[in-house]
Amino acid sequence: MDREDLRKAMQQAQEMQIDLVKAQAELANTEISGVSANGKVMVSMTAQGEFQSVKIDPTLLGEGLSSVETSLLQALKNVSERAAEMTKTRLAQISKGIGL
Repeated sequence: MDREDLRKAMQQAQEMQIDLVKAQAELANTEISGVSANGKVMVSMTAQGEFQSVKIDPTLLGEGLSSVETSLLQALKNVSERAAEMTKTRLAQISKGIGL
């Protein structure tokens, strides 16, 4: 690798670092919602995993503790999967931008 190639590689690494910092800030400010299969529980969090809110349809409470627990778990899994996919997509865009 000659000096010019090394300089280009260093420049790409710096650009990627800047893009990663920007992506982290973007993901920290992006709110995502996940919903249970029955639609009675909604959980919101940032794409970096900071939970923001939980909303439970009051009618679910009458269905028993097991239903509430199941619905809450489904909503948590749904929002976590959506956040992971968003993060993966964003990182792929950064990597693609520098030819990785």
